[in-house]
Amino acid sequence: MLEHAAQLLAGRKKPDPPQAAVVDEPVAKASIKSNDSIDWNTEYAYVFRDLRMLAIVSAALFGLIIVAGMLLLRQEMMEIIMVIALLAGLLLSDALSRRYHVPCVSAIVDELERPDVFPGKGAVLFLFSSLACLFLFGPELAAPAVLCLAVLDCVATLAGIRFGRHRIFNGKSVEGTVAGIAAAALALLLLLPPGQAAAAAVLAGVIELVAPVDDNLLVPPSVCLLLSFPG
Repeated sequence: MLEHAAQLLAGRKKPDPPQAAVVDEPVAKASIKSNDSIDWNTEYAYVFRDLRMLAIVSAALFGLIIVAGMLLLRQEMMEIIMVIALLAGLLLSDALSRRYHVPCVSAIVDELERPDVFPGKGAVLFLFSSLACLFLFGPELAAPAVLCLAVLDCVATLAGIRFGRHRIFNGKSVEGTVAGIAAAALALLLLLPPGQAAAAAVLAGVIELVAPVDDNLLVPPSVCLLLSFPG
């Protein structure tokens, strides 16, 4: 009997396991923003802010490197280096203005530079003005002039962004201008007597505030002319 039952069970097809009933449920679609709908300036504002800060500090470091070269290298050697750097900067600026893609550089320049100026204008004019001062006045006067511009521009911009409340001219603030002049005067004490350091810093601050053209072009020669007067 048991054998017969076993044969019957062996020959019987096992029923399929019950399947869970499929219930149609609405699928929540993830709301994914398309690239066209993303406001990159809003989504990555902190990245752009950091890039701007990096550009400001990098410009100051660029100036300090020029000052160090003027003080440590022979004038002829420094002039050759600066001419090569100026030509390289002009070639790079021309390539960027023709919309050639330069890795890492193109994206930063597109974000930081104003569309109405040629790429790298500030750096090119800074280098050209520094080279002209070195050639015409020598390192003794050119180095303080470049140092004054580098420190003044950096500190005035950062202080104006962080603490600027009272705008006076060209969107620049009293707080930024005063901070830049004070920082430049302190830095110039490394190379100049106190009276000359203060006078050069004030002159540079006034030019940076009201100059109708780029201060990178005007400040160094103006400071050199001031320092060239006896007394």
